[in-house]
Amino acid sequence: MTLAFDTKMQKISVAVIGAYLLFFGFLYKLLLLTKSFWLDIGVGMQAILATFLMLGIHELIHKYQDIFPPFKNKGVTDMLQVYALICIIIALVSVNDIPKNLLELAP
Repeated sequence: MTLAFDTKMQKISVAVIGAYLLFFGFLYKLLLLTKSFWLDIGVGMQAILATFLMLGIHELIHKYQDIFPPFKNKGVTDMLQVYALICIIIALVSVNDIPKNLLELAP
């Protein structure tokens, strides 16, 4: 591969990661727009869909790790997956109106 191609893919990678971070950062706002749907399907189905979403993210990252240079670094890919998981959990807690005291570890 040429240096120009590597530079181009590096710039595209940064844009993809930026869009990824923005999407998951505003995921709770997107889910609040369809709150009634998420409440109707229930917490169990939400957990199943979140699991499939995380599996899909994992597969996409590993599918394109040869093309996008930052995805070759395991630390970056792990960070992106953990970020998505945390944002999904926050979004689902916000949509389901789970009280904060339910999430406390100690009384």
